[in-house]
Amino acid sequence: MMSWLLLCLLFVSSYALPLRVGSWNMMLQPWFSWETQAVAAVPKNYDVLALQEVWTESARNKILAAVGREYPYHYWPSSTNAQVGCNMTDPTIAYLSNAYISCFRAAGLDTRTAQQPILPTPVECNTLAVGLGIHNYDPNNQLCLACLINTMATLPNGDEAFQALQICGAGTGLKYGHDGNSGQLILSKYPIKNVREHSFDAFVANRVNILATINGIKFGFGYFAFNLLEDASAELAPLMYGALQTAQAQHFVDNAPEVILGDLNSGPEYQRYGYDLLFASGYHHVSPEKATWCDPTRANFAPCINAGAVPMMIDHIFIRNSSRVMHYNARLFNKNPITSDHIGVGATVYNCWWCFWL
Repeated sequence: MMSWLLLCLLFVSSYALPLRVGSWNMMLQPWFSWETQAVAAVPKNYDVLALQEVWTESARNKILAAVGREYPYHYWPSSTNAQVGCNMTDPTIAYLSNAYISCFRAAGLDTRTAQQPILPTPVECNTLAVGLGIHNYDPNNQLCLACLINTMATLPNGDEAFQALQICGAGTGLKYGHDGNSGQLILSKYPIKNVREHSFDAFVANRVNILATINGIKFGFGYFAFNLLEDASAELAPLMYGALQTAQAQHFVDNAPEVILGDLNSGPEYQRYGYDLLFASGYHHVSPEKATWCDPTRANFAPCINAGAVPMMIDHIFIRNSSRVMHYNARLFNKNPITSDHIGVGATVYNCWWCFWL
């Protein structure tokens, strides 16, 4: 009898073990030069670590080679893609498409890096992109812009980029970049169970919500889309194509994970709709109330300078109010060395199974 009781207590207590959980956007665009340093900066002392912008299988494999012993379990969402194109019979679309690529060439920008150039993108190029995206007030024209951006990424830098006009004109270009990878990589010291993923119809990049159970706690891992047109002008926001932060936040609300973490591209200073929806739907914020993107320590970091960045809190950890999950020791990590425009967020969570009053 005593041995049976001891086994039960051991089983229950295993689900009350504190888990150090963290989230970090690594910004591993394959054309950036600091991949080796970023991989070396992946912390090994978390129990569950959600990484974003691990865009390539090569980067994923390097991370697993570096920290696989510390994290024997990982999850890499399935990729997805589709063929899209541009209606080049419309003279305005044909003109804007050609002018957009020409602007990149004239500015000396690498045409393969249009999704996130190393050098600042001239205002003229951004204006052409917005003009293409809102032509005839039809959000579907943003699929043409996505086609140009993602197809140029597969072509050699230089005048060969103009081949994207023919490819997209034929409707055989790419909807999503990076081979349709979502950029998310989940690392864990414990088995990752009951995994489900949901892909959203989004602009330029494949956006995926991941649901999983780790050590008895139900997690939601996300990397949310954002409204590119709202960045240009609030008046243009309703014209943005595809799913945005609210759609991804609502999916989590509907599926009720106990802990949500990731780069949500939403916060008190930036496109706060998804952030506010989680609060309004029974979640509370547990990660530090500090800037996680382009904070002052990154004032001289090129990607932050190029983005004209204002420090913002867009990386988060949320816990569902009605769960028995408790937390302590919220923290930031990876402020240095500077290999990303993001700082990691972490906390220790545990399943308070004895908290019968909750």
